Amino acid sequence: MQNVTMTVEGKILTIRVDLTQEVASSPTGGTITIASTEGAASVPGHAYVKVRVNVFRDMKKEEKERVTRWSRWKKAGVAVLAVVGLVATVLGAEDDDEDPDDTD
Repeated sequence: MQNVTMTVEGKILTIRVDLTQEVASSPTGGTITIASTEGAASVPGHAYVKVRVNVFRDMKKEEKERVTRWSRWKKAGVAVLAVVGLVATVLGAEDDDEDPDDTD
């Protein structure tokens, strides 16, 4: 769990989240996660009772622009690495054609 605490007093479940925390941002750049149980979590002392908590906020305009810019650069970097890898593979294949016993 991230930034989520649960306590049970009698028959009352209390879930606490610090709203000032930020634990992650979405890959698409739309939201920032404040707290999450990261799926179903058992309630303390009641293993058969499950809770799912996701607390998030929308990204501010400046944050979205920063993530979008980074995503573009990241994609461009992957394309460049792919081309470099392809060139290295082609050049390596040309070297394989040489006869290692040829001493000319």
